[in-house]
Amino acid sequence: MSYIANARMYSVGPGAAAAWKELFEWVARESAVDLSVIDHVFPAPLADLWSRPDLGCAFMCGFPYKLSQHSPRPVAAPVPLGRR
Repeated sequence: MSYIANARMYSVGPGAAAAWKELFEWVARESAVDLSVIDHVFPAPLADLWSRPDLGCAFMCGFPYKLSQHSPRPVAAPVPLGRR
């Protein structure tokens, strides 16, 4: 199966978008997973991206994760350090 990747939430400018694309391409090569980086720019709804059954790699916050019908599998989660 072919999967897609997108980092829209953190692609705040062209340089950041290029860096995320490079990272996803590296992940695809190293994991031997058929992963294509796609554009999903504003005003396209993030919910449309997050609900895709072929979503292989993306950044998602807790609320859409909890509501997802496709049971995404987290591969990393932030762990805050220090005091609140």
